[in-house]
Amino acid sequence: MDTQRRQVLQELCTTEEHFIARLEGTIRLYVLPLRVESTRTWITGVPPDFAKLLDWFEDIMHLHRFMVTSLRSRLVDHESRHGASFRGGDETVAELLGKFIHRLEVYQPYLVQLSGVVDLVGKMVDDGSNDLGQFIQMQQKAGGGGDELQQMLVEPVDMLSKYPDIFRVSD
Repeated sequence: MDTQRRQVLQELCTTEEHFIARLEGTIRLYVLPLRVESTRTWITGVPPDFAKLLDWFEDIMHLHRFMVTSLRSRLVDHESRHGASFRGGDETVAELLGKFIHRLEVYQPYLVQLSGVVDLVGKMVDDGSNDLGQFIQMQQKAGGGGDELQQMLVEPVDMLSKYPDIFRVSD
């Protein structure tokens, strides 16, 4: 693995780790409080489409965690065998990442349902009498008033759209 490939993989891992941290924060803030304690069962009143999307959101976070753990392990393994000087002849970046392509299928139902659920969240938040909408607003304030839930739900799609450029890296 030459230095350029190693650097690309390290940058990818760092980007993935930041992405995972943002997803984990969203899960802590919005998902876990809506579940029956220590289960994946949703409390009463959570719309089924919203619940399914949040389940897929969490699955996407787990996928990215698996990817970065695997890539970091690959980098560490290579360094332990070859030291700091990376020699050619190893897998290309596309080959390393290609092993995860089939796992990205977790995005399919998420992409199909995303727009409708984002609209639903917006309506719930705009409806001052909707309990779930009020919860979402309270959690956003509790989280420091950062990104809205709707923005965070779109973030996995934004991340997914970055991969074609990564696969085009000159090996």
